[in-house]
Amino acid sequence: MRVRAAAARPRHVRPCKLKASMGAFLPNQDWITSHPEAPQDFEQFFSDPYRKTPSPNKRSIYIQSIGSLGNTRIISEEYIKWLTGYCKAYFYGLRVKLLEPVPVSVTRCSFRVNENTHNLQIHAGDILKFLKKKKPEDAFCVVGITMIDLYPRDSWNFVFGQASLTDGVGIFSFARYGSDFYSMHYKGKVKKLKKTSSSDYSIFDNYYIPEITSVLLLRSC
Repeated sequence: MRVRAAAARPRHVRPCKLKASMGAFLPNQDWITSHPEAPQDFEQFFSDPYRKTPSPNKRSIYIQSIGSLGNTRIISEEYIKWLTGYCKAYFYGLRVKLLEPVPVSVTRCSFRVNENTHNLQIHAGDILKFLKKKKPEDAFCVVGITMIDLYPRDSWNFVFGQASLTDGVGIFSFARYGSDFYSMHYKGKVKKLKKTSSSDYSIFDNYYIPEITSVLLLRSC
């Protein structure tokens, strides 16, 4: 399985101290500038043997929301409606369908409290396995979205998203796009993880969901 991760920072990198008035990122903290990669032009992309293309029987993009996307059902539905419309416009010619939203517990994923930011995180790789099992027959790909932070492995601090090109599944988190994520007063901080077993997901009940703002919507493009 070929897997790509998006914009993560290894734990051994000293975290940047941000003031509440500052933006979520500083120029020298950008993944691209700190992790140089070989450029890719269009012809290289087009001839990539791992690049998948839609077929007559697989022309649907499925969106799977995991956990709450807003503080109310109306907000969640409005956000999904906006995101669906964007996908239809950007991936013209493909159908965009919605899978029934699921709570974190249904995925059976591992989770933890980040030791630096003290917020809840769910395991991206486990989510990919869940999405692969749920992938419909007519799916070109399944895109999971969540407002909960992600991590790809124990040694990593976080990851914005992760995808399997061969399996046609991916997961992306908007948690760190919230305007208050790096604030000292972030409401999603958890003092200590308390669970009686690996199947105890009660900590996600009523867990803090960042406000869906115009900035978050823009970055979710």
